[in-house]
Amino acid sequence: MSATILPWVQWGTTPEWLAAIGTVGGLFYALLLYRRESKARHLLEEDRLRDQARFVAAWINEEGTLTLRNGANEPVYDAVICHSREEGFDRGERLPILHQMAILPPLAVVDTKVEVPHPMGTTMFRLAFTDARGLRWVREGGGALIRISPGLDVTRVGASAAIREEAGDYLHVPHYPG
Repeated sequence: MSATILPWVQWGTTPEWLAAIGTVGGLFYALLLYRRESKARHLLEEDRLRDQARFVAAWINEEGTLTLRNGANEPVYDAVICHSREEGFDRGERLPILHQMAILPPLAVVDTKVEVPHPMGTTMFRLAFTDARGLRWVREGGGALIRISPGLDVTRVGASAAIREEAGDYLHVPHYPG
């Protein structure tokens, strides 16, 4: 629309327009920075919560049995290792529990002497535990560490989908060189 069509509108000068555009642009940039900073703070908080959990792991040792380790300076509770391959089971059915410990002491390495079944040539298991803060965690056989709600039963068929859903934006999968 031109100034002749709406003569009562004060359109301003070019410097005023540039100032207005700069102000709006600055506002959007500030919002973008706030969003980035907020996400960074969230990730830092999530990392802080993982302080203990990242030191807890399970693997298959040279003898072919499961080894469980708590490399943190605090104990973990209600540790359970279950088979995580869900094929061949009905939804809601309990997966085979391979090993359980009420308390895994700090700086402990435990050879469970339990052999993990290898259906279809793959070894799949899931470790779940509660850290000293009372947060519940699950570590998948591939190393992914996920914080889960306390009520989630990771030993049931269908838990894999619920675990991935709870992982949300922060699914920590370690990347190993080589």
